[in-house]
Amino acid sequence: MHFNFKNLLGRKDNAAARDPASSNNNGGGGGDAKEEDEFVESSGRSLASRALGKSQAQNSTSTTNDNDEEKPPTNEEEEEVVVENVESDENEKKKEVHLSKHPQLQGYIVLFASSAVNLSSSLQSNLSSPELWLEGVGMRIIPASEKAKDFALANAGIVGGFAAFALIAHFDRFSCLKGIWMKLFKPNACFEKAFLALLIIWCAAATWINTSVRGLAGPGKGQFDIYFTTWISFIASIWTLERWYVLAGHSSFVTFFSSWPHRGFAWIGFFGASLGNFFFVLDVYINWEDGSKRLPSLDRLFRDVANYQWIVLIIVCLISFVVALFFSAVELFRVSRVGVASEKAKWENMTEGGTLLALVGCWLFCVIVTTSPGGLGSMYGNVYFFTWACTVIVIKTFLWWVRDWRRDIHLAAEMEHEEYEKAKQAVLAQNAVALSQRDGDY
Repeated sequence: MHFNFKNLLGRKDNAAARDPASSNNNGGGGGDAKEEDEFVESSGRSLASRALGKSQAQNSTSTTNDNDEEKPPTNEEEEEVVVENVESDENEKKKEVHLSKHPQLQGYIVLFASSAVNLSSSLQSNLSSPELWLEGVGMRIIPASEKAKDFALANAGIVGGFAAFALIAHFDRFSCLKGIWMKLFKPNACFEKAFLALLIIWCAAATWINTSVRGLAGPGKGQFDIYFTTWISFIASIWTLERWYVLAGHSSFVTFFSSWPHRGFAWIGFFGASLGNFFFVLDVYINWEDGSKRLPSLDRLFRDVANYQWIVLIIVCLISFVVALFFSAVELFRVSRVGVASEKAKWENMTEGGTLLALVGCWLFCVIVTTSPGGLGSMYGNVYFFTWACTVIVIKTFLWWVRDWRRDIHLAAEMEHEEYEKAKQAVLAQNAVALSQRDGDY
């Protein structure tokens, strides 16, 4: 809003022009003109201040409205946004580790190598002679039947194919499929999880078929390469799945089971070993006649095994995995708090120690009887290795309990000693007070 201050001053000039006599001849005319000038100037100042206030209010209103609307970013702000986007992209690229750096790659390499050895041994498993002596080991090599050989070849081909597919995906950096491999085998990818789960199921079934008493690499067959590479493939597949969980941000199987309080981890291992041995002993007990048809010496060995060996080993395995399952469940459902040590009752601790001592005696008897020459587990096979595994695990668990028991005794002795020292200091303090009072009386 604009005002013309010249118009205001022009009014004064016009008035003076209309009445020049009054302005010149009247003595008080000069004072009136001066007052009129002051009035005009003051009114002009007031109007100017009002106009200035209105213009400032309009400017503030327009500024507020402009602030309410979205301001377009300046060049500096746009450059900062671009720099932040570039840095975030670089950080994401750094986080995206190539597949060749994944820890699962080691498992796939082991799977491929074991399947290659398994394939080579399976091709040579069908020997021309019906029975050959393996020099330096004292074992008979039994040639595989056509059916068993075909399954061994199929197993080696399937496991090797799975491993080769994964290796190609992990090492491919140049083909047009590298983007697809990254999506299929990236961390926490469901495809790789299902891929490894299917591989574990197949390896478990192949291990049972190949290493059972009727299998190609059963006890007394002398097919050691097939036996060990089959087991290595099964263990490597489980290990690879564990690495997948770790890369996906989860805890490993060992870390999970180790987090259970007290000796829960040892009881879980003992449960798995005793349950596996139970099924392997049952397999030998039921199918040893079919498995030793082509080897008269093996048939004679199983026929000469005393009946009490079968009964004792089966019963000990059954009791062992039931007891191990019970103690594992106790440790699993034990109430525990973060930062608070979980304590066992004295009767519970002594019950566990007595049970472990009894199991140690049973398994020492079993391993001495069954793995000695002429025993049902004297031939290298699942029963032999799992019987020894159960014995070693239960002995280590018992030694673990003895160590904790001795520590508890030591802590109890230290507490009694501290209480004795406190009581002694209290008695000495009382005697000192009594002596000081007696000296004061004198």
